[in-house]
Amino acid sequence: MKICVFNPDHDIVLGSTVQRFTPPHAARCLRRDLQFLPALWAEDGDKVLVEDAEEAKQQSRIYARYMADVEFIERDQLKHFLPKQVDVDAWGWDRAVADVFGELSPWNAEQTEAIRKASSRVFFTEEILPGLADIDSSVLGVSYVISSLEELAPLLASVNSEGNYKYVVKAPWSSSGRGVRYVDIHTADYEQTNITGWIRNVIKAQGAVTVEPFYRKVKDFGLEFTIDKEGVVEYKGLSLFETVNGQYVGNILDSEDNKLEMLSRYVSVELLGKIISRLQSVVSSKLKGVYHGPFGVDMMVVSNEAGYGFRVAFAELNLRRTMGHVALSLSKNISEQRVMRIEMNDRYRLHIYKRKELEKDDE
Repeated sequence: MKICVFNPDHDIVLGSTVQRFTPPHAARCLRRDLQFLPALWAEDGDKVLVEDAEEAKQQSRIYARYMADVEFIERDQLKHFLPKQVDVDAWGWDRAVADVFGELSPWNAEQTEAIRKASSRVFFTEEILPGLADIDSSVLGVSYVISSLEELAPLLASVNSEGNYKYVVKAPWSSSGRGVRYVDIHTADYEQTNITGWIRNVIKAQGAVTVEPFYRKVKDFGLEFTIDKEGVVEYKGLSLFETVNGQYVGNILDSEDNKLEMLSRYVSVELLGKIISRLQSVVSSKLKGVYHGPFGVDMMVVSNEAGYGFRVAFAELNLRRTMGHVALSLSKNISEQRVMRIEMNDRYRLHIYKRKELEKDDE
């Protein structure tokens, strides 16, 4: 039996240096409004930890056809379980969720810190990307780590020969595009803008930033996996999703064959197979004994600098469950293509639309 929990503040917790972290208001609202979400990927008999069990029942009622037969429980009920009785299945593992589960936690403090380090974009740049460099000439995976502001200008000057003049600077830990800034080296006074202050503050707080070329993105997609305690990495499926200003908007729900057909307009099935196989090998070698559970790799289809065709670029590793995993769970229970979106009006809500409904709204 598992106890599942949705903790969407996970990425923010990873980047915080405060011991007793209080998530921002938006993150708390998202967690409360979608507290029932694990019922969509849980199995019959599992428990879902929520803030308010009765409220979770009401929130989840319209999704009953997609849900497992689970019991919603609250934090004070955790004392009734023994570590050998349950497995903890958190959205993402961090010190905040470890405090919630206490002795039920599957990892100790040292292991939790190791997971935090492996969740960093610095880890992805230094440990994962080098093993992906020679998959194919059409696959891009360029990223640099700098630990001082003084390193930025020389770095940009040295790599400008590759034809890029716009760069993306990322904090090691951040969520939903908030830890991302853009640098245009054709702007002579960029060193005097507030971006340098932001970079300096991130380096002070998190130790470094990563710097990547800016690509002309055509399409987002993700590859979803799990890794077990023995380091065996299993590919779970393809995630076709949408972002606006770096923030997640929604996923396509469909069969793997149909999603693959949609993506194959940009990426060949053969190349995608090579990427998946190499990711399985590299991630297994780097994360065996460090982490087990779901993870995803975000990627982009980008326009070819030569002016024709497409290339594929690695974006980042999400060492946690993703909305892509949720979409895969939901897709098992649909008979025609749909779109899953998280929308905010008076509160955060999960919507599952038929394609025709969205097309009608767009007219």
